[in-house]
Amino acid sequence: MIRRPAAAPRAAARHAVASAGIAGPGLCAALLLAALVAAPAALAQALPPVPPPVPAAEYAARRARVAEAIGPDALLLLVSPAPAPRNGDVSWPFRQDDDLLYLTGAAGPRTALALLPGEEHHRAVLFAPDADPLDELWTGPVASHEELAAATGIDEVVSIDELPGFLAAALSGRPWGESDLYRYFRPPATPRFSAAVAAGRATVWLALGNRGFGSGGALEALWEPRGG
Repeated sequence: MIRRPAAAPRAAARHAVASAGIAGPGLCAALLLAALVAAPAALAQALPPVPPPVPAAEYAARRARVAEAIGPDALLLLVSPAPAPRNGDVSWPFRQDDDLLYLTGAAGPRTALALLPGEEHHRAVLFAPDADPLDELWTGPVASHEELAAATGIDEVVSIDELPGFLAAALSGRPWGESDLYRYFRPPATPRFSAAVAAGRATVWLALGNRGFGSGGALEALWEPRGG
């Protein structure tokens, strides 16, 4: 509940104007000036304090609790929702998926988290947009992969365009990512999960709700063709 601003600043302003003996048109101007001077103090009393940012260690602890709950043979995939168009090429202000925001703090669109508790490598991978100076002329600055890694506590932050290849590798037992080794000599990207898939004991956790007003869902929005 927002409290009404305290009356003390307004009372003090009226007292100061009356003591100055101002009347007529000058009175209106003086009252307006006094209100503008008193407004910041009244607003400060009305607004709640801004909460401090969540530390990266807290996000890591949240992911650890989820990882323990879903088990070593699981894959959790969370993706940001599709932007909701308002009119023309203008969208409503973006609101991140609650689960993705809770586990990472990443608030931007075209973002995804893959969590594989049983893996030594690629245990948590955050997929995010690449820097695009032309897009940022309209959207404003976008967090870099290095900034996201520091804020979320996830060491592996890669391009969102890598997500389809990562999922295909995890489900098929193929390697993923750059390497100097020939692909036939490279180990699977996610050996524990891929073995669980082959044995029929793997589980995949997805949030499939679509909050967008368009026809496409969140997964489709990640790979929506982008004009150049």
